[in-house]
Amino acid sequence: MDFPVARLYGQKGETINHIICECKYLTQKEYKRRHYNIARLVHWTLSCKHDLSRREKMYDYQADVVVENERCKILRDMTIQ
Repeated sequence: MDFPVARLYGQKGETINHIICECKYLTQKEYKRRHYNIARLVHWTLSCKHDLSRREKMYDYQADVVVENERCKILRDMTIQ
């Protein structure tokens, strides 16, 4: 079965699996953007659950490196030793 040519760079193999996790062209930009958007959603959800965020919409939310109150501390993009 022949798969269509990838539209971004003209090589063979534009499949769903290739686009979602294998494409070398998308790796540098789109995969990181998707990763950071998912991480921001998780951070916002946890912040709302523990009363650390006052934002009603996720797209308005900017995740701080450390968010905490008396009951909870959420860390973002930190190395833990």
